Amino acid sequence: MQRTEFLIALQEALEGEMPAPEVAGNVQYYKDYIESESAAKGEEAVLQELGDPRLIAKTIIDTYKAANEEGSTYGYDSGTYYDNQYTRNDSQDDGVAINVNGKNIRIPKWGGYVVAAVVIALVIMILILLGKIAFAVLKVLLPVILVLAVFRWLFGRKR
Repeated sequence: MQRTEFLIALQEALEGEMPAPEVAGNVQYYKDYIESESAAKGEEAVLQELGDPRLIAKTIIDTYKAANEEGSTYGYDSGTYYDNQYTRNDSQDDGVAINVNGKNIRIPKWGGYVVAAVVIALVIMILILLGKIAFAVLKVLLPVILVLAVFRWLFGRKR
């Protein structure tokens, strides 16, 4: 089987099972994949590894249907494959999304509370430590300061 035959069989198996833009996106994904992998392994080896395009289409269709049942998105957009099963519900704020190296990481709302609690605990521990240090220094310096104050009062007065 050649690349064109593979892509045509994949497209025919997908058509009618999902919207045309999804079909085109998936066919484009495999076209790009075959082209990029063919440089290193050869087209025939890549197509052999991929296997039957109808089986691939069945997997894509099943995944697409499952994703649509859950209300998530699935597809191929501008050279980037994406499968996002997590959608934001604006009526419920469930945390903060942070993009790290191209991957979205969602920190749940309670995670922010945990971080705040840890920061507060650290601040309290630092204040306690500083208080202990200050108390230890005052234990030594307070008697010295009192003795110096008494000496100054006794001998510093002019008669």
